[in-house]
Amino acid sequence: WWDWQGIINYELLPDGQTLNPDLHCQQLERLKEAIVDKRPDLANSRGILLHQDNHKPHTTIATHQKLRELGWEVLIHPHFSPDLAPSDYHLFPSMANYLDGEELASRESCENRLSQFFSNRDKSFYAEGIMTLPSKWQKVMEHNGAYLTEIE
Repeated sequence: WWDWQGIINYELLPDGQTLNPDLHCQQLERLKEAIVDKRPDLANSRGILLHQDNHKPHTTIATHQKLRELGWEVLIHPHFSPDLAPSDYHLFPSMANYLDGEELASRESCENRLSQFFSNRDKSFYAEGIMTLPSKWQKVMEHNGAYLTEIE
């Protein structure tokens, strides 16, 4: 998870584990702790707005209950707009370019490269990714929510 200032929290899943609603709720709780630690001003405000896509673990009743418990508002993600999340159009492509097809031999090497990637980005990188979102949303609205294969 990240905002206009940078990475707030991330974690790698163990080999073979996939995201499910229970794990996602646990991650949200860890995200809350990271926000308290890294963004105390945000943690003490009533303005946490979470943007997540429509992936199944993000849309379950358990997840909605956890988000209500945390008091976070969720930005509705339009159906059929898979590249409208800032991670999908900004963070992940940049990360893929940074890794340039590199094969990481171990979990430790993966963690090290991710740490390097995140720490080598300044605030303007993260701000640009977040600040691009309104124009992308505008394009979706101009097309009445229709699926857009490429939102520039």
